[in-house]
Amino acid sequence: MKPLVMPLSRQQEQPSAQLTLEVYVVDAISGAPISDATVDIVEGPNSLANNFDLYELGVDAYRGSTTPPQNISLPPISTKVGLAYGPRKFRSLDTDKLGRSVFYNIPDGYYRLVAAAKGYIREEYGAAAVGKSGRVLNVPHEAKTAVLRLTPAAEIEGNVTSVDELPVPNFSVYLLRPIFTSDGLRDFVAIRKTTTDPTGRFIFTGIAPGRYSVATGRDPEVKQRKGPVQQLAYKWSYYPQKSNSLTAGYIDLGPSGQFRGVKLLLEPQELRSVRGQILDSQPVTSGGGIKVALISSAPFQMLGIEGKRIRSSETVAGDGSFEFHDLEEGSYILEATRPASPTDQARSARTFEGADASFPIEVSGSDIDTMSLRFLDASPIQGKLRTSDNKALSAAVVQASPVSSFGAVKPQLQFQSVKTLLPSALVFPDMTNGSFSMKAISGKYRVEMPGCNVYIKEILLDGSRFQGDTVTISSKTSNIEVILGTDGGSISGVVVDELSKPVQTAIWGLLLPDPLTTTIGFFRLFTLSGNGRFSMETIPPGRYKVFAWSDIDKFSCFDPDVLSRSVVQASSVQVVANSASVINVKAILLR
Repeated sequence: MKPLVMPLSRQQEQPSAQLTLEVYVVDAISGAPISDATVDIVEGPNSLANNFDLYELGVDAYRGSTTPPQNISLPPISTKVGLAYGPRKFRSLDTDKLGRSVFYNIPDGYYRLVAAAKGYIREEYGAAAVGKSGRVLNVPHEAKTAVLRLTPAAEIEGNVTSVDELPVPNFSVYLLRPIFTSDGLRDFVAIRKTTTDPTGRFIFTGIAPGRYSVATGRDPEVKQRKGPVQQLAYKWSYYPQKSNSLTAGYIDLGPSGQFRGVKLLLEPQELRSVRGQILDSQPVTSGGGIKVALISSAPFQMLGIEGKRIRSSETVAGDGSFEFHDLEEGSYILEATRPASPTDQARSARTFEGADASFPIEVSGSDIDTMSLRFLDASPIQGKLRTSDNKALSAAVVQASPVSSFGAVKPQLQFQSVKTLLPSALVFPDMTNGSFSMKAISGKYRVEMPGCNVYIKEILLDGSRFQGDTVTISSKTSNIEVILGTDGGSISGVVVDELSKPVQTAIWGLLLPDPLTTTIGFFRLFTLSGNGRFSMETIPPGRYKVFAWSDIDKFSCFDPDVLSRSVVQASSVQVVANSASVINVKAILLR
């Protein structure tokens, strides 16, 4: 039998002899009180996370009764942000005409407060910037009164029209935020989606101050049709009437900002088909055993999915023929994989490998009907892992967490492609002699050995030496030697605010070599572990800059503009081999 859960009240509670918490909600710009705002109190020190919505816990079902329960235990949640937060006790009240909510019967403990009101951005108590995570409030030792300042929301309004100036109704429009790779390259992530009305008008409301763009076009999650029937679609259109995300412009919004008159122009395009045949010089593996996939770069990323789209061929016949339909014009990567031989199967037990071959394809102007692609019979890349001082790997390489919920985890070597479309590789070297083997790959890669007490010091490609963890591998590369450094130092310390007090809010930190270069090699992202503290291990000896921002997210850390504006405020540190460096880092505010 399920336990009976009594509903909570949105009205002000009645006092008792227990602790009282008084919360005021005001306009962040004018300071005026905000009535009818909803204040949620959540017990526990865990972060609510930027995209965690209290209302998804079913709060609305508890409202409307005048008798609040003494204790409500919410089940663990994990689907929203990928973490289990555990049980929470929680109450919700509306503010009165003075912008006040009074919570009675509050046990001594740690709490987080969140306030929301129509026309404002939801705010967590103690947040350093709008829409960011806040900090824990200790009741009653720290305070019995709290003030939440809500920032007026902004909005973007515009129209979608065809090339002949006719309105386009019922069409998807996306609100985009810029994000940046570690190489400083810009992409976008869609954070909202809306639909045009019968007049082609769209509007985004409730937007936090910041930098945005908008786009419309074919839904990036649309699935290909079955069959070669021709279909009409539209090219992507970005603000301000650009057809490519590389040239898209920004819309900068402040509190209460209203950006109107955005015009997005839809230009029709015909979707294309690609048909062809994979030719294999190994007769034993030719035919239907070959797997074919087509990879395209998504016009932008969607929250929760990668920035690329992978399609399996609708038809892979016994002669290796394949076909794809509903393709927009653009650049693609065709990947083909042979059935695994006994040798491949033995190697794959120690690796996570991609395709046997990758072929670039340009789709433009017309269908491609007679494409013939041949495997180049590239031999696997033979690899060697060793330490710079030639210590035994089994003794020199230590994992921080060799056992996970999935069982024992072996030390792994990751080859992460810098470009979205190129395949990556993961290998498990033999830790007795350091040998490994993997399928041929080509392109620019960042090599990592996560969770271990070593760093990538050098990489040798067919005898040519490269410093650091980033290297460009060619299709002719046959041997890779990865040399590990075992003399890494550590950096730890505290991030402090303008009053030199430990920062209690969420921080994104970045460690970069000093001086900065236009092409970033080694880097390390970090967050705080509590009371402003941070720690980084296995840092190669050298001089570094430490950045700690309290008003941006991790996707903006590599924005060249952000770095150039922040470098004078960053802290410098010298890492000495096998030594620990301790520093205080001042939080950077760019607003």
